[in-house]
Amino acid sequence: MKASEMLELLREFHRDKFALRQRHVAAARHVKDYDINNAYQYVIAREDVQIGWLHDAVTDMGGRPDDVPEPEVKPQGKGTDAQNAILAADRDLARAAVEKWRPRIQALPNAR
Repeated sequence: MKASEMLELLREFHRDKFALRQRHVAAARHVKDYDINNAYQYVIAREDVQIGWLHDAVTDMGGRPDDVPEPEVKPQGKGTDAQNAILAADRDLARAAVEKWRPRIQALPNAR
């Protein structure tokens, strides 16, 4: 894989991962259950570290990572129903990300 191809792959991965992080931040604002919101905070903190790694990889290759705005989350329903809809949407987004990226990452040559 050429360096330019790797850079574009890293930029796209950073953009997708950052979009998931931003979605989690927006969703957490609507999750009132303490334990579930606490889990969101943990996930966001881990994503911040991962995004930092991707940011560094992109800039080390001379690229510039994209900024991703926080999306607007409009809960469907009220109370527990709204919270469950948010959780289900986040689950589906995470599943879609894994389905998109797993084969692409597995196809990469090992840098070692």
